[in-house]
Amino acid sequence: MPSTPAATSSRRGGRRIAHAAAGAICFLGAVLVIASAAVAVQDSGPHRLALQLREHQSTAPVERVTLYPNSRGRGRVEVTFHTDGRTVVADAAGADAATVSTDPADLTVAHPPGDPYRAMLTDDIDHYADDALPEAGAAATVGLATVAAGGIALVALDRRTRRTPARHAGRR
Repeated sequence: MPSTPAATSSRRGGRRIAHAAAGAICFLGAVLVIASAAVAVQDSGPHRLALQLREHQSTAPVERVTLYPNSRGRGRVEVTFHTDGRTVVADAAGADAATVSTDPADLTVAHPPGDPYRAMLTDDIDHYADDALPEAGAAATVGLATVAAGGIALVALDRRTRRTPARHAGRR
């Protein structure tokens, strides 16, 4: 039975939608890969500091917290504390201005001995040492799998689209 123009047009429209959906899946996977790479780069400095602080650290109670939030990310958290007989004002590496307590009594800062300006809140050490980079790696893996799934779908759709009508004239 020959195809009607309406049936052919309907199949083409379905194929276009399927191609667009597969392309969108690839695009979203690529966005996830890029975003997770950006997070991994942003977290690599705090990760190295957290690993160092696990080995050797000096701690001090925080006396003052100043938050500098921004609309593009974590913002900055500035802490004031005393160590080795001097007052130090330093940025807390990896701290999130949107979630940090503003009550200094709740916070303790850790820093490498002799280098108080490389400070990190003690509550953040375990997260950055153990979880931050593996989480970004897992997100990148999901993104790559999504790109691969979309790519496979595009190849399969392309193969179906390229079939010649004469070869498949008897199929519906």
